[in-house]
Amino acid sequence: MSSRTPEFPMKSALFVDFDNVYSGLRRLDPEIADRFAQQPMRWIEWLTRSLPAPPHAPPGAASSRRLLVRRCYLNPQAYQRFRPAFNRAGFEIIDCPPMTSEGKTSTDIHMVLDIVDLLQHEVHYDEFIVFSADADFTPVLRKLRRWDRRTTVLAIGFPSAAYQASADLLIDQDEFVRGGLGFDEADDAGDGAGDDTGPTDRRAEGSGDDPDTAAPAVSFDPVALADLIRA
Repeated sequence: MSSRTPEFPMKSALFVDFDNVYSGLRRLDPEIADRFAQQPMRWIEWLTRSLPAPPHAPPGAASSRRLLVRRCYLNPQAYQRFRPAFNRAGFEIIDCPPMTSEGKTSTDIHMVLDIVDLLQHEVHYDEFIVFSADADFTPVLRKLRRWDRRTTVLAIGFPSAAYQASADLLIDQDEFVRGGLGFDEADDAGDGAGDDTGPTDRRAEGSGDDPDTAAPAVSFDPVALADLIRA
């Protein structure tokens, strides 16, 4: 009789900073960004069935995932047209309208509060998946590590070294474009980027916010953030 440990899907929670990801993808190619926004079930399927598990996953955890929580944080004034697609994909949508005259939103603090809340939930979530290039999430990733939870991050552009080091698995943006969104090197979609590197050319900088299309995320007060996520 085999003593092999039975495999089971990881219990995962997904948090999408829509404004950050969408504007970052638009810097690569508008068609790539639109497919992300209009066909979320395409990349959800890839995320749950094809993306490898992060290092040090719980014993017996398979590479497949159960997304028990799907939350999308979105500025309704700029991106209301994409709301139906995420509703159909089973997402809870948290509206994060601009809070200041400069157009800043409260997406970051909403996401952090929700992550901390689920960390102490009676359901033990094996993995927290964060779609954002915003380095303000670095402290909460470190808190999750202290609680022995796995973290997977999609950061479009050039995330900070500290942010990358705080995640267990950093999803390669090129692989996300190819596998998750269905663009390969032969796709014409990459031609819109303006060079011969196709959709995998990394041009987004910083957090990937596009000031022409998305409101920038509000910055954290470092003292308040430290009080919030201190273990």
